[in-house]
Amino acid sequence: MPDTGPFTRHVNYLGLCAASVPTGPIVGDVSSPVLPTSLAIVCRPNEEVIALAIAKAYEGARGELTKPPMAKLRDIAHDTAPASE
Repeated sequence: MPDTGPFTRHVNYLGLCAASVPTGPIVGDVSSPVLPTSLAIVCRPNEEVIALAIAKAYEGARGELTKPPMAKLRDIAHDTAPASE
């Protein structure tokens, strides 16, 4: 799992609340991988209810993802992995 600390530490240091909602994969060309993306929602301290309400509203507007982003990554990695000899 990648170190996401440089991107999220500031939220923790400031005591803010946050939620992350999957948005679906970004599909590149043949030379680029498929990358999962997400929406980061950050609110003032003790406003978890607002962050979760925004996340719920976004998920409702986005609709269901057809396949979890990480499952797509595993499928693509498996399909493009070099054959072992």
